[in-house]
Amino acid sequence: MSAKIESLIIVKTKQARNFGDFINHKKLNSIRFIEKALVYMVNLIFCAYVISSISISILTLS
Repeated sequence: MSAKIESLIIVKTKQARNFGDFINHKKLNSIRFIEKALVYMVNLIFCAYVISSISISILTLS
């Protein structure tokens, strides 16, 4: 279970890095930029949710 969550987090952080590279790119299409920003925000919220749920489960187990 934890290996599955770890791989998900790795995928999400790679997507976040790709988003950073996208920001650094000079030619920005505003609609695609907004799409990428939304995807980035969703990934960030997802990561926060996963991390908080892991910590809550650890606290309840101990």
